[in-house]
Amino acid sequence: MNGIEFHPDGYLLVAKTDDGSLFKVPLNAPATFTKIATSQNLVGIDGLSLQDVSTLYAVTNSQSKVYRLATTNAFADVAVTGTFETLPQFPTTLARRNDSETYVLYSNLDKLQAQTTPPVSAYTIIKLKFK
Repeated sequence: MNGIEFHPDGYLLVAKTDDGSLFKVPLNAPATFTKIATSQNLVGIDGLSLQDVSTLYAVTNSQSKVYRLATTNAFADVAVTGTFETLPQFPTTLARRNDSETYVLYSNLDKLQAQTTPPVSAYTIIKLKFK
């Protein structure tokens, strides 16, 4: 498990990186969690950012993309309504500013884990602009 986001309706949205699964976990009954259905391959899913009650942004670091996912049924399923292609620098997480701007961090985590020489010393944060 990796990305996690709180939904104001009383549940968590949780990402599972290795197989690209998304889960809905009710806070009042966490053992009754459900897998969120999607036809999109989300392998490498990492950071999540809830934009409003029906829109979730999801970073997929191994795909170098951020997906805009929308639901019409309280996250029983989601559909892709936009994508943002990132640089191949292992994007990992998202941050919001003023409810209208969201940024993605290019962590270069793949290079840090590989202990490249010279070590990574510069990181990039980019404002999302969806297609």
